[in-house]
Amino acid sequence: YGFLFENVARMDAADREAITDALGVRPLVFDAGLLGAQRRVRAWWTNLPSIGAPRDREIRLADVLTRPDEVPPEAWGEPPAFLLRTYPGSTRPGIEGGRGQVIRSDEPKSPTLLSNLRRGAPYDVVVQEGRVRRLDPVEAERLQGYPDGWTEGLPRRKRLELLGNAWHVPSAEHVLSTLSLPVPDPRGDSCRR
Repeated sequence: YGFLFENVARMDAADREAITDALGVRPLVFDAGLLGAQRRVRAWWTNLPSIGAPRDREIRLADVLTRPDEVPPEAWGEPPAFLLRTYPGSTRPGIEGGRGQVIRSDEPKSPTLLSNLRRGAPYDVVVQEGRVRRLDPVEAERLQGYPDGWTEGLPRRKRLELLGNAWHVPSAEHVLSTLSLPVPDPRGDSCRR
């Protein structure tokens, strides 16, 4: 049987070695930003044939964000205070000590989507054309490689939490691409190889 195990690449070295020893294989480490619009460096352990890191598909954040003229007016808001403060050691306003993150539409890639939305720091703020809004769940689905509406029917916060905990679909597809079995296409009834 084949297996696939994924975790953050910036884990403690002892933990990484423990997983490597337990599974008997070294991880393939690459950034999902090569396959999508989100920086998400992960380690993938598998006993499937090795395929190496993927080639850059050159997908940019602008490719997945909703255009500003299509964002509902109620989605825009005032910038949170943390966006307006320049912290020591930083050259631009933003985040202090990793207590949140901002998706800046002028950057080529989004920071990693996170699931810990309840810790008091916003992880879903989008700065677009000098204005501030919250990340739409459909945009989060796109960042993770899921079809638009994949998490529809759940509350917004739950959708973002689930997507932050999910595998990045194009990365998993890359690692599993050595398999020749048909894989159900989540966008339809057909199978693809």
